[in-house]
Amino acid sequence: MPMSKKRVLLVEDERHIRVLVGSILRRKGYETVEAENGLEALRLLQEESDFNLIITDLQMPELGGVGLLREMQRYHLTIPVVVISAYTATDWAKEAVGQAIVTLPKPFSHAQLVSVIDGLMS
Repeated sequence: MPMSKKRVLLVEDERHIRVLVGSILRRKGYETVEAENGLEALRLLQEESDFNLIITDLQMPELGGVGLLREMQRYHLTIPVVVISAYTATDWAKEAVGQAIVTLPKPFSHAQLVSVIDGLMS
């Protein structure tokens, strides 16, 4: 029986980053589901609970990464999270960064992204 693909929920409001990261993940063999913000991600998490990893930006409209992580805690979701953001060092982001398994500051390289994801998914 073939192994099913590991699923990644990619939460990023900037379309070009979402497309680029999604493309990299799919080339590495991961199934990628994309959300434009935390509200869309929460809806997807309620509909489909079989994600192996969440990659989220922090600063997004409607519901950002900090709010998404708070809601995940509220619903006792224990999916590993990677925070990708240019703002991970700011005071308002420290709460989210402390909850994430890995932070990957923007800009990051293709190799850095692949290394982090492969390390968490192996």
